[in-house]
Amino acid sequence: MEEMNLIIRKIEPQTYELEIQGEDDSIGNLLATYLENLDEVQLSYYSRPHVLEDKIVVYVKLKKDIDIKKVVEKAIGQILEDIEDLRQKYLKALEKIGVSLEQ
Repeated sequence: MEEMNLIIRKIEPQTYELEIQGEDDSIGNLLATYLENLDEVQLSYYSRPHVLEDKIVVYVKLKKDIDIKKVVEKAIGQILEDIEDLRQKYLKALEKIGVSLEQ
């Protein structure tokens, strides 16, 4: 698995830019959406600075002065939990129709 290149910049009190190199709109939208759903976050959205640039920027405004790294870790943890839940549901659905992924 490739390592993510993440740069965190504080641009105003409680407001941050998360620049992610080598990622596209899929990751930007996913991360911004999960961040937006956290109680600690007032606002979150992403943008692609330029279509030819291989990076996205996620903007996050927190409700209070807390550690942005912990907030991002919490959002990523929830993404991973949801992916695992989806995986389990998919495997059960396959099992119901008699399909096995074991080799």
